Amino acid sequence: MSKLIRNRRLKEYFIISRGQRNGMLILLTAIVITIILYFILPFIIRPDFIWDAKFDSITLQFRQLSPEPTAKPLLNPFPFDPNFASKEIFIKLGLSKRAAENIIKYRDAGGKFRTADDFGKIFSISDEEFNTLRPYIQIFKEKDVLEKSEKTIPAKILNPFPFDPNLIDSTEMERLGLKDGQIRNIINYRSKGGKFKVKSDFGKLYSISEDDFSVLDKYILLPSVDTSTSIQISEEKTPIIVDLNAADTIELKQLKGIGTVFARRIVSYREKLGGYFDKSQLLEVFGMDTARLAQISPYIEVDLQKIKQLHLNKAGYKELLAHPYLENYIVKAIFEYKDKVGKFNSVDELQNISLIYPQLFQKIEHYFTVEDSYTRR
Repeated sequence: MSKLIRNRRLKEYFIISRGQRNGMLILLTAIVITIILYFILPFIIRPDFIWDAKFDSITLQFRQLSPEPTAKPLLNPFPFDPNFASKEIFIKLGLSKRAAENIIKYRDAGGKFRTADDFGKIFSISDEEFNTLRPYIQIFKEKDVLEKSEKTIPAKILNPFPFDPNLIDSTEMERLGLKDGQIRNIINYRSKGGKFKVKSDFGKLYSISEDDFSVLDKYILLPSVDTSTSIQISEEKTPIIVDLNAADTIELKQLKGIGTVFARRIVSYREKLGGYFDKSQLLEVFGMDTARLAQISPYIEVDLQKIKQLHLNKAGYKELLAHPYLENYIVKAIFEYKDKVGKFNSVDELQNISLIYPQLFQKIEHYFTVEDSYTRR
């Protein structure tokens, strides 16, 4: 009996009335219709978008009100060493203040640019800025900088005035712009009985660099030669006109302020370039500054006929890559252009290469030719 009652109760859970069946059927039908409409309606009903003059006018007004993107400052490239250039130099190059500060922070933290490519890794310098500045980056060897740093920097900070190295005191030497080590060296030399008889004696002190002496020479109140001798020989250099593209080191040393080291650098850089086309290129020689250039400028000239040119259609890849103004990506672009057009018909065609910007072309145009009669390096 109890089993019969349990079976009856169990059936009650699965019995569906006619009204319930009808409700479920209607619900399933509605669900199916909804799903079909969801996929079909977008293809049946499409809203018409009317483009009228009023909408066009509103769009134009919106564009006019929208702020224009801030133009990047134009770069003003010139030769520089990122390991020693100051913040002001970087800003003068055209870099942003933020980029200049990041470079200084990188160096202060012990960072060093060992190659030109390292400079492009500064995150605030864009690829476009790096590609523009790369041909002007000059990374000097550390040993050269250490040996010559005292020869290049003091010339800019000395404050020369007439003085006698035998009488000047430490205060006046400091006002002259000499360093503490140089001052101690002079005082020790005099305390041991040393005496400066002629100007060149002052330049023989190991702490006085060639550049320091060239700046101070004319202010030293001593004779150029020993007046105790009966024969007076002037050590002053006779002004001559020197051709930068032909002079050897001996001729260059006749220029006031140019010693053996500078003469060698000028000739060495000339050989790398193929010749100078302008006096200002001397500023690209390591250690040369505007003051020294202004001093020798009246006595130098540039013969453009003596520039050794490269044939655009005949020079090899390595020949072009050896030129100081041409980086690997520039040489590659030149050869790609030549492969595309067949050959260069004029040097001006270099301007068709997007990577060669106007300032670079103005420099390299002097070193190329398409004529068969040219001076090969």
